Amino acid sequence: MKLVKVGPTKALLGWPLYSTWNGLVYASTGQGWLARIKTFLGFLPLLFITAMVWTILWAMVVWPLARITL
Repeated sequence: MKLVKVGPTKALLGWPLYSTWNGLVYASTGQGWLARIKTFLGFLPLLFITAMVWTILWAMVVWPLARITL
């Protein structure tokens, strides 16, 4: 596994997916299962916060557009 470089298009369409993938790649560098699990669990708050920000930004764009077309 290797890190995925996230450009504007990838960030716009799938930030949580790429962020999770990069977190798994980062966690896989640890020595032993316990270290990998601890690393990924430490990454979860960052993943949660960035996914929520991404969701809010999507809602701010998609919701008004959906209201206009309906």
